Amino acid sequence: MRRCASWPVATERPNLGARFGVRQRASLAVGSWDESQQSKRGGEDRGDRMRQHSRSSKLHPTALDSATLHVAAEYAEAIYDAAESTEEADRLRAELQALIEEVLDREPQFEQVLNSPLISESDKEELLRRVFEGRVSQLMLNFLLVLNRRRRLELLRAIWREFCSVYDERRRRVPVEVESAVPLDRSQLERLRELLARMVGGEPIVNWRVSPGIIGGLVIRLDDRLYDGSVRTQLDRIRTQILQRSTHEIQSGRDQFGYSE
Repeated sequence: MRRCASWPVATERPNLGARFGVRQRASLAVGSWDESQQSKRGGEDRGDRMRQHSRSSKLHPTALDSATLHVAAEYAEAIYDAAESTEEADRLRAELQALIEEVLDREPQFEQVLNSPLISESDKEELLRRVFEGRVSQLMLNFLLVLNRRRRLELLRAIWREFCSVYDERRRRVPVEVESAVPLDRSQLERLRELLARMVGGEPIVNWRVSPGIIGGLVIRLDDRLYDGSVRTQLDRIRTQILQRSTHEIQSGRDQFGYSE
């Protein structure tokens, strides 16, 4: 599965940790919940219990079977449709990404608690409300609560990846990698972006990279797609310009190295 295309430059991505203190609240909520559970269970060792949660809740993406991935894709499409119907798809995408990268990645114990089958649905709902209520959209909170009721919180990462694919596909956003031997000037960038837009039939989300050692001056990676003849001709024209610039820069460097007073 391909990675999510990058955010448009004009899109502001919320920082749940900084703006809403969600990460800190997640950490505090786990600590508070753990203390309450410890008192209920007569002082059971916290480390042993968290290790038990960890063993029962870790679910690596490669371990997901096709049926589980299908379920994740169904949830991703459903939440995208719900968000799009209220024009909240951009916000939901930002919140999901922030949840994964700023909360779950940085607070693994919080993720372990959410994923653990040893913890009751009601305890998890209390944690979710304590951490997220009033700090994310109501749609996002409702989605998390639905996943909890259906015992699918362990699919959050898989749902995020599938949501990326749905988001990009519905909006015809296609990630493209472009490598050039030398930096492209503004006119070349504009022409290349126009060509890529025609190639992908949508919005190319371009990851530009300069690699002086590449052969041919210009390399484009686009899901192994074939280019039609007219596009290839125009790309060849840009490639020729890049090679000419590369040759000129190399020759200029040689002239400087050979200069003597």
